[in-house]
Amino acid sequence: VIPNGVDTDTFTVSPERRVLARKQLGLPSDALVLGCVARLSAQKRPQALLALFARLAPQFPNLYVVLVGTGPLDAMLRLQAQQSGLQDRIVFAGFRQRVELLMPAFDLHVLLSKNEGFGIATIEAMACGVPAVGTDVPGTRDILHDSEGGLLLPLDDEHAACAAVARLLVDAPRRARMGRLAREETVQRYSMPRLERQLRAFYAGLV
Repeated sequence: VIPNGVDTDTFTVSPERRVLARKQLGLPSDALVLGCVARLSAQKRPQALLALFARLAPQFPNLYVVLVGTGPLDAMLRLQAQQSGLQDRIVFAGFRQRVELLMPAFDLHVLLSKNEGFGIATIEAMACGVPAVGTDVPGTRDILHDSEGGLLLPLDDEHAACAAVARLLVDAPRRARMGRLAREETVQRYSMPRLERQLRAFYAGLV
């Protein structure tokens, strides 16, 4: 199996991008930010992310969530945000062509999909030094099952998922370490030079 790759020169760790992206998104510089780059569709379960955020919000008054993407659930999610009373801490960023400029603003990238083909956004976030959190489903599991730069969450246990994310949010040194390892893993496993070597070796084996 040859996994998808990510351009680790484009998706990179950047304190400057972090500051600028937070300004553009209207986020406080000291905010804790859950981000998700994904289509707003049933498969990606963005409503579960908003529900997770709502459970965490009372414990973390500086916690915000950013949804980057569009899709058929957009109107429903905006209503869910209003009904939660937390709409001032929920950012609908819409479709963005250059997500590498936004991802460094996140403290965690959280993808709660019910299934995934691979999870490109997961390795893109990791390349930006952002710890990746995702549901334990095929695709995401392939990336995070042995990763020190990410964490798998149970798909059907909201309480356990919430507790796991809360433990990360209170532990800045752990998040920093995970971010460093996420970047290292992405360069080692998914960078374009690595992908090129794997493809060349595969085709050489066909001769």
